[in-house]
Amino acid sequence: MPSEHTPQVTGPELLDAPPPSAGGVCIGTLVSAEPGAGLRVVYPGHGWDPVAARSTVAVTPSAVGQQVVLAFEQSDPQRPVVLGVLQTAPVHEPPPQAPVPQEHAAVLPAGANRQVRVDGRTVCIEAERELVLQCGKSSILLRASGEVVVKGLKIVSRARRTNKIKGGNVLIN
Repeated sequence: MPSEHTPQVTGPELLDAPPPSAGGVCIGTLVSAEPGAGLRVVYPGHGWDPVAARSTVAVTPSAVGQQVVLAFEQSDPQRPVVLGVLQTAPVHEPPPQAPVPQEHAAVLPAGANRQVRVDGRTVCIEAERELVLQCGKSSILLRASGEVVVKGLKIVSRARRTNKIKGGNVLIN
């Protein structure tokens, strides 16, 4: 008799199917994935009693009830290993990125002052005239003249200590 954690399976396939063949894989169902308690699966030829399983992939509680691909350690049907969770929807290629307009595209020539370098601690991006970071309706513009323009629908400035605003003239509104 199925326990309350056993997914609904129609037909006698769990009871009447032959046990998995040596060296083969089979499709089972994940019935439990609880932190500290591990994984439990049911599969054809083993009946309704969930069996503790190990896994080669990360399996989350959201996968409970889904079909899993099982192999068996040393061909022992009491030692299932989850190789993966079967996907319910086909995997599609991500949509292509919109092309960058030609007037904005550039190839940085190799040179000491025109490079992007990442050394694990610092990322330095240099531009001769302007550097723009943009995301949606927000942007930060840095000009060679020293002008910095920050634009956005909402701008938040936070500091754990002093938050200073300095300038020759400070205009608020």
